[in-house]
Amino acid sequence: MDHSVIDAALPFPSQTQTDYGDNITSLIIQHTAEADPVDFDVSTQSVSEPPTSTTPSLEDIKKRRLADSFNSSIYVAPSKKRKVDSISRELPYIIADSPIVQNYVGTVRSGVLFELARLVTIGAVSSEAITTRELNLLQGKNTDVALKIACVFSPDSASDSTRNPAFSQEIAATSPWEELDQEEENLARYPYAGLGHSDVAPGWYGGKVGFRGKLVKDDYGAYKVKLERCTLSPSCRFYRRFGSMNFLRIKIDKDILWSRDNSLDNFFCKAFILWGDVFRTFYAKEGNVFLYRTNERVVGNNGMTKWSARMALGLSNSVPGPFLEKRDIVEGEDIVSCSPGKSDMTDGCGTASLSVMLAVSQIIDHERYFVASQVRVGGGKGMLLENNETGSRGPLQVMLRPSQIKIRYPPSHHDPLDPTLRIIEILRPSLMRSPAGISAETIINLAENGVPPWVFVELMKANLREVVAGFTTWDGPDAMFNLWSQVERAGAVLHSRRAREAVGEARFRGLGVHYENDGDEADEDGMKFDICPERSTAWWADQTSGCPSSLEETVLVLLDAGFRPQNSPILRDKLKQVARTAVIHRTQKFRYELPQSTTAFVVPDHLNVLRSDEIHVKSSTRNFQTPDGTPTDIILGEVVITRNPCKLPTDVRKVTAVEHPLLRNYTDVIVCSIKGYRRLLDFLAGGDYDGDTAVVIWTPEIVRQFKNADEKYSNEPDGLGVCFTSVENESVSEFLARTSELCDVEKVYAMQTYLLGALRDPSIVGNYSAMYDNAVYEYGYSHPRTIKLAYKFCKVLDGAKTGLRIKPETYKSDKENYNSTRLRWKEPPVDTSKTPKYKDQKPYTKRGKLSSHIKGLFIMDVLHDESKKERDRILASFNASELFGPLTVVTDGDLSKPWNDACMASQKGNPHVIQSMRNDLDKIMRHVKAVHEKYKIGRTIKNGDNTFTDVAIETRQDILRKISKLFISYPTPDDMEVHTDTALIARLRASYAFVYDLTKTGSGCYTWSRFPWDVAMRELCLIKANALGPSKTVTNSFYERFKLARRC
Repeated sequence: MDHSVIDAALPFPSQTQTDYGDNITSLIIQHTAEADPVDFDVSTQSVSEPPTSTTPSLEDIKKRRLADSFNSSIYVAPSKKRKVDSISRELPYIIADSPIVQNYVGTVRSGVLFELARLVTIGAVSSEAITTRELNLLQGKNTDVALKIACVFSPDSASDSTRNPAFSQEIAATSPWEELDQEEENLARYPYAGLGHSDVAPGWYGGKVGFRGKLVKDDYGAYKVKLERCTLSPSCRFYRRFGSMNFLRIKIDKDILWSRDNSLDNFFCKAFILWGDVFRTFYAKEGNVFLYRTNERVVGNNGMTKWSARMALGLSNSVPGPFLEKRDIVEGEDIVSCSPGKSDMTDGCGTASLSVMLAVSQIIDHERYFVASQVRVGGGKGMLLENNETGSRGPLQVMLRPSQIKIRYPPSHHDPLDPTLRIIEILRPSLMRSPAGISAETIINLAENGVPPWVFVELMKANLREVVAGFTTWDGPDAMFNLWSQVERAGAVLHSRRAREAVGEARFRGLGVHYENDGDEADEDGMKFDICPERSTAWWADQTSGCPSSLEETVLVLLDAGFRPQNSPILRDKLKQVARTAVIHRTQKFRYELPQSTTAFVVPDHLNVLRSDEIHVKSSTRNFQTPDGTPTDIILGEVVITRNPCKLPTDVRKVTAVEHPLLRNYTDVIVCSIKGYRRLLDFLAGGDYDGDTAVVIWTPEIVRQFKNADEKYSNEPDGLGVCFTSVENESVSEFLARTSELCDVEKVYAMQTYLLGALRDPSIVGNYSAMYDNAVYEYGYSHPRTIKLAYKFCKVLDGAKTGLRIKPETYKSDKENYNSTRLRWKEPPVDTSKTPKYKDQKPYTKRGKLSSHIKGLFIMDVLHDESKKERDRILASFNASELFGPLTVVTDGDLSKPWNDACMASQKGNPHVIQSMRNDLDKIMRHVKAVHEKYKIGRTIKNGDNTFTDVAIETRQDILRKISKLFISYPTPDDMEVHTDTALIARLRASYAFVYDLTKTGSGCYTWSRFPWDVAMRELCLIKANALGPSKTVTNSFYERFKLARRC
């Protein structure tokens, strides 16, 4: 297999100095087809111990084979007294290795080797225990062998669901093995096949398999990499070009990431060894570190930090789009204002021919046309907007502006046969959503710029009234249909279903995922070992019992089976939980929907027909609501526009929305004027047009009262620069000169200093956000101190790209002045046992005295108090009202009828037959009772202080699936004497589970449990639907694509 990785991953700006860099052609990592043998002396040192010898050069390293230097003890536990800050970057970290396994690299498939390494890292298998016998059994395709690993090393292990055809949809959506086999075979036939547009594999593209791990601490406090299950994941340029198996992504545990002096940059400068292959870190972002397989051969005035930030271009989640000829990728000009500031009015947005946008739209959605899309093309990034002067039959052509081109490759850099740089990589299409939501930051800005508090109080109450009405209107001809729709929207169920199946393409297709906290930070499984071949995927239904995983989906399944909250205790209880969660969320998050608002990508008016401070907002459907309630597709008149983050007074701006005939085809985007002295989005938190989204609001009560803030706040305060240092941000030419005499390994370390910049003090960003919030409350929104902190926050946020770092003395002073208090309005409501209690006992921030910067009550205090009143009132009504109160009768005659009928039938007729029938029913009874006991034991398992519902969702699913599988396993037709029909046995078993649950818990109120529903949901729903009248049987794959249509 070709181990050459990211030979094109490093950026090469043009030789002419620009805003985007100079010639750094000599900064390149060279790779050969076959990796050279390397050796690291690990002797008996732990990963946390400092080295005992100097770092060897690569020439020295090549002299010895890595396997020859390994003894049988690959990892030696450090002393308990060893500290993380003693980490040495010279000593390699062994993820998993064995001389025996190394001999099988190339014979055993990459996915099988990775799964074997995963079992080693979690302690389920010892590397010393791996012999040639097991490895010989593991030869073959990933699809055939990966699931056998557990059985090879632990014959007693078994999977509860993966062998069951009922789970085929879930497995197909997440299992990577078939895709990995296809990728390896296609890349072996043609090295560029993964990019798409290949005759080797028409219609296919690669890079869709994720190899991942997690950095945790072991029992001794040392860092340990635990590999996670290989899964399908989003594709990106690097993965498509060089193969998924050549990359490893490690997620850092939050407790480690946010701890001080964590030495993560030193740790990830190490070489990481996996079955003899050497992985090196090349990028870090948002708590994730990316490594690539390399052979260790490392073969000029843009800042090095900006150079390192360009790695993100190759890691952006994307889907390959149209293939372009080299001549059809042209460079245009940016439109720059005539003002002294020379603002780039088209920053980040180029154009594409109509034929390109049609091709892109066909890939995304055959039934829609997208006028714009966020893309990556070669060394460029940003938006492509339709050029309306081109035709649908014209050439596929794009025009990139200089502001979009972040990497300038030298002509000789790429193989002429390599199509990597000529494929449009699609990130997201232009989608417009209405209504949009506004956050606390936006509310504060609007209030400080003139919108009175009562507007937001009424908005909050209107949102809550809509939520409550949607969940509590149970009477009327369409009541249940409307209730179904309300619950579906609350849980984004349909979007979540499609996103689960799309996996890596969810973002590309505009699908949001609406999941609860899935316990990602908990232990991997909540179990000692995870050696089973596969496990459940979060939030997929149990296809054995038919019980969904999420609360909202469970309510939908009960509703469309015919259950009603008026007489179904389980539906009433779960509906109450959904409604209660929605109310708490609306009153705690301070995020409200504005009926008269929309959000979409922002693009510049390249036709230059809009006047200064004008925008054009047109939808492809009539989904905009006018003040009088009339639907429309165009917004006209004064509006306010904003984007995230929204921390400065000028981050919301009043403009005029107009309609222009030349822009009538530019739908589902917000078109901004390019006239004036400054780019409109530059006023809004320094935005540009490379994929930024904005919110447009035309609510009269807001627009009429809002006043634009003084534009001085959009300019950086004087003296801010002295708070930052850029001593580590040398130019590329300076870097090359400084490292010219270093050995190859030291050059790698030097580059990683910049590539891993995102790992340095990530907590600073959050701290400055909190300090800014405190300053807003204490000194006022427009106070100079607050403004200065807002700009510090933005600079710290962009520090990984700009190379600017806050000076230690400045950071210390700011923490002392602004981080010693807490805000009352940001604390969560303490109204449930699961609400975390505040560990931080800092005093509350005191509101400053009235001044030009503080004009009265703080809007968030007002909303906090009013929201609490409304929340308490609504939740109290839920508990006291008849709607969600307990039912005095919890039995259901329809569900108990099959069992009762069978019992009555067993009392009449031939004595021999009667005895046989009673024997059958007795077998069902004894089995249901036995499963019920196991169910109780399974649900009472605790993980530390957490209950069953607090553990990771996958763990809960695995336990319940195991029980539901046991439930349907007996009796079989062969075990029965009279009742030998499979469907009849299932119906009687489910019916008795319902009956027995009632008798087990007593009589009266609260006399039911989840047991019958967790083990026999589908069968109980079938009984109910048949009892109510005509019903329609439908397969699950069809059902999950159904959408309830509005009644005409």
